[in-house]
Amino acid sequence: MPSGPGALPVAAIGALSFRRARAIDAEALARVAWAAKAGRGYPFDWLMLWKDDLEPSPTSIEAEWYFVAETSTDIIGFVAVEPLGTDRWELTHLWVRPEWQGRGVGDALFAHAASFCVGRGTRTLVIVSDPGAEPFYAARGAVRVGVQASRPEGRELPVLELELVPRGPVESSFARTIQPLAEEDRPWAREFLQREAGSLRMVSRGVLHQVDELQGLVGRRGDRPVALATYAIGERGLEVVTLHSAEPSRGFGTLLLAGAQSIAIREGCRRVWLITTNDNMPAIRFYRRRGFSLVAVHVNAVVASRRLKPEIPELGVGGLPIRDEIEFERLL
Repeated sequence: MPSGPGALPVAAIGALSFRRARAIDAEALARVAWAAKAGRGYPFDWLMLWKDDLEPSPTSIEAEWYFVAETSTDIIGFVAVEPLGTDRWELTHLWVRPEWQGRGVGDALFAHAASFCVGRGTRTLVIVSDPGAEPFYAARGAVRVGVQASRPEGRELPVLELELVPRGPVESSFARTIQPLAEEDRPWAREFLQREAGSLRMVSRGVLHQVDELQGLVGRRGDRPVALATYAIGERGLEVVTLHSAEPSRGFGTLLLAGAQSIAIREGCRRVWLITTNDNMPAIRFYRRRGFSLVAVHVNAVVASRRLKPEIPELGVGGLPIRDEIEFERLL
């Protein structure tokens, strides 16, 4: 996990806080797993077949990576991963108590696990999923690659893989971290935005943003900043205004979105949203694969945007005319 002053994501989020699990948490984690599994309606005799899988031991908690979400009084969810090889890890647990499901806790725990794995040079996260949880993982970019036999006899579990670093070598000696944009980062951020976005101004839904003055998150490979997201918080939620990486397909975009979501939950936002344009098919695919829903197409909105920012070009990616604003969101 990222560590040190200002590192994400370890801060309290709303009424919740997140931390590494301890051996003494074993009983509380077992209660969470039992409640979550029973909440899917499985018969008790089936649950007893899975007893060992639902009850992490103190030894496993100490030896592996477990992370919990808790209120001031109780643990309400946890996640765990373990290595399968040099660049492959397995998600071994992700459980949230039924009364807390649908409130962003699972998303936040999953983001913590993905951040931890990428920081250790992981290329692929393997998930042996409960059948009912497969849509959750699929919405976050995981793809089914097979099935695994389970109990009782004849039952099968979907096996999914999430490519955290899809292409290129993984430099395991360079940890990937996401940290808040600090004042000392702003000269780099201005130069980076000018180079990657071509401007320090961005228009979305009729609002002109001076993006180098916004709050942001910086992605670092080792000590070197290589990626940046800027955001604004308002009545409509947390808006990701810009998202760029100098090292595409290395997992930084995914981590930056996860960090933005953690901040949104912490600040009490009900959604994370963003705007791209109709020509930007790579961005549209990227956001859809990471669980964002396309909620609106604002036809000819760029015409109005050009009145605020005349330098918006007429043609965009692939030579397509830039006309419409495409709005995506993730509900929390």
